[in-house]
Amino acid sequence: MRDNKILKTISYIVLPILILIIVMSFAYTDIREEYDYMMSDSYFDSNNFAKKYMSNLQEVTYDLIYSQSDYSTMDNKTRLLYRTSENYSSISLKKDLFLVIYKDKAITNVSSETTIDGIKNYINNEEGEHLVSINGNLKSNPLNYYINYYKGLLNHSYYNNNNKSTEVQTAKFEDYEIYAVYTKEFSMENAEGQIVSALKFIKNYENVVYTSIPICAVLSIIIVVYLIISIGHTKGKKEIDINDLDKIPLEIILTIAWLTIYITVIVISHIINRFFGQEYYKLCISSIICAYLIIYTVVMISATTFVKRIKANMIVQTTIFGKIAMAISKLFKKIDESSKKVSKEISISMNNATKLILWTSVYIVIMVLIVAIFFRSIFVAILIDACITIYVIYQIIRRIKSFEMIEKHLKEVYEGNIDKKLNPDDFCPEFKNMVMYINDISNGFENAIQEGIKSERLKTELITNVSHDIKTPLTSIINYVDLLKQENIKNKKAGEYIEILENKSHRLKRLTEDLVEASKASSGNVKLNLEKIGITELINQTTAEFEEKFKEKGLEIITTFPEEETYIKADSRYMYRIIENSFSNIAKYALKDSRVYIDVKTDINKVSVCLKNISAEKLNISEEELMQRFVRGDKSRTTEGSGLGLSIAKSLTELQKGKFSIRIDGDLFKVELEFDKVKA
Repeated sequence: MRDNKILKTISYIVLPILILIIVMSFAYTDIREEYDYMMSDSYFDSNNFAKKYMSNLQEVTYDLIYSQSDYSTMDNKTRLLYRTSENYSSISLKKDLFLVIYKDKAITNVSSETTIDGIKNYINNEEGEHLVSINGNLKSNPLNYYINYYKGLLNHSYYNNNNKSTEVQTAKFEDYEIYAVYTKEFSMENAEGQIVSALKFIKNYENVVYTSIPICAVLSIIIVVYLIISIGHTKGKKEIDINDLDKIPLEIILTIAWLTIYITVIVISHIINRFFGQEYYKLCISSIICAYLIIYTVVMISATTFVKRIKANMIVQTTIFGKIAMAISKLFKKIDESSKKVSKEISISMNNATKLILWTSVYIVIMVLIVAIFFRSIFVAILIDACITIYVIYQIIRRIKSFEMIEKHLKEVYEGNIDKKLNPDDFCPEFKNMVMYINDISNGFENAIQEGIKSERLKTELITNVSHDIKTPLTSIINYVDLLKQENIKNKKAGEYIEILENKSHRLKRLTEDLVEASKASSGNVKLNLEKIGITELINQTTAEFEEKFKEKGLEIITTFPEEETYIKADSRYMYRIIENSFSNIAKYALKDSRVYIDVKTDINKVSVCLKNISAEKLNISEEELMQRFVRGDKSRTTEGSGLGLSIAKSLTELQKGKFSIRIDGDLFKVELEFDKVKA
């Protein structure tokens, strides 16, 4: 999605439209009250309107006094100057006619009449608000008392250059003869009228305007976030797509962007100030839209290259200040490396105690020298000494932290976690060699463990292969022994030999099977079929199968089971083998005519099984040794056991997420099993 060019193009096009809608909506809310007032009749009776109207009239009189050309002689030898209403930009009314007469000159915007009297009659006969002033006497005053406030605008001095000597004359309000008529309605041919008309239209959809602000804002945020994520990503490229523009120093691009925006704003401001109130308002609107698009394009280009540089981690390399900073950093790095080399050479020749004494002495000397140099300004001396002390404390803390990190890592190595390695660059120079030695030790441990695992795997494979090779001839031996037993051999000695061969061959077969099973269990090469099993039922079943063996040794079985059946999740076949091996161990090594206790206990989450018996022989062996392969309780090895039963039981228990342990207390031998409880 971030590589989709069409979606990116649409986003770049839609974003300025949304921003423009937001800006226009806020602008509408800002100027709505003012233009609501302008759209009402009360505006035309206000001080604001009177000021604008009289300002226009003032400009008319200035043209009348100072203009020396474009006059045409009228009746009574009066010279007439023609100007349109659009020459005066303070206000744009639908009807605004005027005639101002001063001595032998007149100015008007009425073009349909050719005589002064004709113009007067035309203005007086027009519908609208009339303003007539003759010799300072107001015959009609639609602006009420505001006209008196603005009389001063029409009083001014001017230079009479008709004679050779320059004479300053003063024109007063009483010297003018004024005829004017206007309507309380803006002209639709000018910007002000168009704005009022547009606001009237928008007012009908005011709710839509207020709703569009949050909608457009949310959409703008979504588009901006999408563009930030997608910028620099091109289909078929994993890295950020960099072009020639992204390699130009960022300061140059930002400077060009700022100058472009600044010049655009200056030009558009000049156009608006010059033409907005006149008939060229459409040109102004077009210029504003053009300026907006230019500014948007410049901002987006600058933002795009800025984001791409950040994503490509090249913001420093592509800025002038960044390059200067990198050069300074390299210089300081070289100086630092040189100082470290000198310091290292000095440090090699000294032990830690000598180093400590030396650096302490240097610190004291520097502190005293600073006080001596700045003895007249003790505050500066204290400030410098404080900064040096803080730096020294910082270095001490760094070394303490390095020591703590090494101690923590050594503890992890001691606990068996040798995968993690230390980075020498994170430590002070004094500890780097130590860190390298520790990493080498960890690597040695890891190699030893890997070799041990490899050796164990090879040993398991060897046992499996050898056991498989033994099985074939052993099966033949057993078969031939069976055939010999079927022969009518009258020699008693031969019959005894055949019986011994049968016993030993079957024992060897069981040993081989136990060896293969022990190998599979310890290596985890066993397929489990986990299901819900009733543990007391399984124990009762196994007890019944061993009943004859227990009776032969006079063993009394005492069981303690819960009232209700207790269930665990295990493989029934291998769970039976665990119980069977434990019972077989009891049948072989328990004291004759003694008791055997079988207890099943349960709590909320766990089920535990405990088997206890008295050993016939003294147990001068630890629990750990007894759990090892081929280790038997009787060191004389007179019994027919292989020493693999407990090891197999432990491995099978752990494969089924259980716990297997043995406890020896004098002659008391105890086997404990623990599994997670399963609901009935």
